[in-house]
Amino acid sequence: MAGAFGDPEVEKVIADRFAAELAVCGELMEFADAHLVPWSGREPEGEHELLIAAEAARGTKSYRAAVRLVASGYGEQAAMVNRSAFEGMAVAHWISTAPEDAVTRYKKHTRHNSLLWGKVLTEIEWLDAGDDVPEASEEEWKELTDLFGPYGTRLWTGHRNLPILVEAIEDLWATNPKELREFHTVAHRDANLLLHSGSSALNRIGRRLEEAVSFDIGPSNQYIAPALLSAFWVYIQTFSLLMDAFEMPDREELNKIFTRGTEVFHEGSRLRSGDAEDPPPAPAG
Repeated sequence: MAGAFGDPEVEKVIADRFAAELAVCGELMEFADAHLVPWSGREPEGEHELLIAAEAARGTKSYRAAVRLVASGYGEQAAMVNRSAFEGMAVAHWISTAPEDAVTRYKKHTRHNSLLWGKVLTEIEWLDAGDDVPEASEEEWKELTDLFGPYGTRLWTGHRNLPILVEAIEDLWATNPKELREFHTVAHRDANLLLHSGSSALNRIGRRLEEAVSFDIGPSNQYIAPALLSAFWVYIQTFSLLMDAFEMPDREELNKIFTRGTEVFHEGSRLRSGDAEDPPPAPAG
């Protein structure tokens, strides 16, 4: 095995070969930064808007992490971050369509998490005498368990799984509702396969060289373009929702960044594969 935490040569190869993609990803982050600090939108009106803002903040940090991971040669790990960011993006859009239900479910989910942690920490005796442990009636336990599962692993939005959640928000992509589902079916599914242990993840980490097997444990230039595209697409969906929800200025400029990004990723993919590919879906809103 060979590898290192950082490799300047790998980073230079990525910076040179994917200069255009990294540049447009950086442009998106600079645009977001200029509108987030200082805050350029109106003040939140209602608890559901605070939830949207929280998902956008989480998505912003994930986007920073994903792009940094890619630039350092950790494309597969960036894809794992993108997988989480996609779910957050989908949840934020659902909140915008069901504000009252979202707030109610969020509060119940918070209560359920508190009860579960109290139960777990009590069982393994990690609590000191006198620690406050939340309690609930059998009726409340049953209600919360029915909503979120015995271990709190179900989507708090109430959808049975992520594909059903995606279907529920598809109409927000007004120009072509299938675009979101197509991105979920291909890019998100690929990231999901990398996230979980299985043949896809394990096959990508190892290579057979004649009679030997080599495992990639350090930075490389593998999976760079897909990870960057996914990070860019997911974050621009998240930030476009934030801009629309809070009436931020310069919305058309974000559309222009998306158009430039579409062209950059399309051209980069064509040059590396020799074949033309369809551009990524346009942002909602």
